[in-house]
Amino acid sequence: MRLTQRRCASKYRRDYSLVICRKCSLIIAGMDVSGNPKDGNYEFMSIVVGKKEHVSSLVRRLGTENIHMNNIRNKKTKNSIITMLGFDRTECMALCIRLERNRVLGEFVQERERHKRVQNAKRLRAYHYLLWRAVRVHIEEFLRQHRYDTSDVVFQCDGDCKDFAKDVGLRHGVEGSAHMLADIVAWANSHGKEPSGTVRLNLADRLYKDMKKRFG
Repeated sequence: MRLTQRRCASKYRRDYSLVICRKCSLIIAGMDVSGNPKDGNYEFMSIVVGKKEHVSSLVRRLGTENIHMNNIRNKKTKNSIITMLGFDRTECMALCIRLERNRVLGEFVQERERHKRVQNAKRLRAYHYLLWRAVRVHIEEFLRQHRYDTSDVVFQCDGDCKDFAKDVGLRHGVEGSAHMLADIVAWANSHGKEPSGTVRLNLADRLYKDMKKRFG
């Protein structure tokens, strides 16, 4: 358990004795996408946020810390993994967001490509910002229950999500157990399944409309 000499919250005594910091009970998060990331075809994004000990218990339930759904060939094994995984939305929350990114950005680019009014990099940053604006309310609601905010959390991700995390100002780190759970959730939803307790958001049409308003 981590100890600190600074005053961590108002309920602690104002002195310089060692006190227990509330941040010791860590919240961890992971994000991943499904579809064909190499082509930028992100159909779904999943974000898993939870107390570290609860995320660890979910991983123990699965029996391994090294699951990547695309590398598993056995269909029954994949279905079993999805069935075993469940989220209670109190200790650990899983969001799965329908993006249809190629359709959203493709339609937008097609409408305005001739005029070249917005550079690709700027357009993508705007898309990331609008996506985060729509998603963050759900994440911040969960974090407030545990007296955290997004600046306290490191989001585990692979290369497919690092630009998103960077553009919206999230602290991000290497892949880990929360990222593994996010990989399962994203893969499951892209194949018409979902672990119990998953919160589903369909943001594709909203993102397109928001992009059109911003650059129209």
